[in-house]
Formats: sequence, structure tokens, C-alpha cells
Amino acid sequence: MTTLAKEIRKYRKKQKLTQVQLAQMLGTSQQMITSYERGKTIPTPSARIALIELGFPKDVLIQQDKEDYYMATMEQREAAEELRAICKLVASETYCLPTERRIRTLKTAIADYESTLSMRERTDRTEAEA
Repeated sequence: MTTLAKEIRKYRKKQKLTQVQLAQMLGTSQQMITSYERGKTIPTPSARIALIELGFPKDVLIQQDKEDYYMATMEQREAAEELRAICKLVASETYCLPTERRIRTLKTAIADYESTLSMRERTDRTEAEA
């Protein structure tokens, strides 16, 4: 179990939340929370933002990002760099907006990015099968 997995479980227990309740707060499923807590998957960028908004320690997510970066493939590193660039761009373009609006804008940009990645993966699988 990764440090992040342990911390998510610890945070959930500390907040006296069930996996179902945390899933609803993050906009995901109970099965995904189980997967996070077992270290099988890591939270998506939008789930990470939601965790931070709920008071989850940012330093744990930052440390996990560093660990993931060193363990990642070149393709995953490129995707992470793209996501960082999107976040920087949104932050620079929305710095004068109220915090809630900046967060909504960032969530939208991340969701669009995740959708683009999903389409890329499907295209790659289709091409590989052909």
C-alpha cells in the first residue's frame, strides 16, 4: 500500500466518512475509493482537487506526484507535463477571478484534458488492434 493510499484511508476514517460518502463528495464510485485506498489506482486530477477542497493535506499529494513521476513511463510523464501546463495556463488566465470560479474553470479544463486522454487511449487501442 502506498503512502497516498494509507493517507486517503486515514483521512476518511478521521472525518468519519464511509467510502460511499467520500465517493459522493469526490464525484466517483465506492469501488474507486476502495481502489485508491488499496493503492491500485491513484486519484484523477479532478479527484485530487476535490480532496484538497475537503481539507486533504496537499503535501501528501505533492509527494505522491514526485513518486509517480519517477516511476512513470515517458508517455505518462508527457501527460503529466501537459496537465501541469494546463493548470498553469488556467491559473494565469483566471488569477483575477473569485476563487470558486477559478476552481470551476480548472475542474473544467482538467475534465476536458481527461476526456482527450481517454480518446487518445481508445485511438491507440484501435490502431494496435488493426
